[in-house]
Amino acid sequence: ETQNGGLAVTKNGGENFMGASFGIDASDPRNWDMPIMMSHHNPDVLYTGTNKIYINENGADVDWKAISPDITNVNSAFLRHNISTLHESPLNPNLLAAGTSDGLLWVSKDKGQNWLNVSGSLPIKYISSVIFSSADENTIYVS
Repeated sequence: ETQNGGLAVTKNGGENFMGASFGIDASDPRNWDMPIMMSHHNPDVLYTGTNKIYINENGADVDWKAISPDITNVNSAFLRHNISTLHESPLNPNLLAAGTSDGLLWVSKDKGQNWLNVSGSLPIKYISSVIFSSADENTIYVS
């Protein structure tokens, strides 16, 4: 991943790279350091985020599919916000979390089919990191 979500993949050990954004809406706002992660449970599953969460379940044969709606504050008058961080629970492959540049924290308990805003009393600030506990699937660390 390069700045602003420039994704690339290699199938020959790094001799050649090709674009790996097929399926991601080109008009989606992207973070300067767009989050991308490999599943803890299946190396062929990748997650990334723009203003939506995307999944690729085909390994190097990239085909991204949106698994969330726009989960940023679409009412912001000045900026189009984006996903700043995401994480999959190391204990449960169905648990996903995403933080946004506008201070929202979202959790899915069904691998992205449904998303719940769990921001609660968190300050409305850029979320830089979200990580599920490796000991308790009901604990999320947020900064």
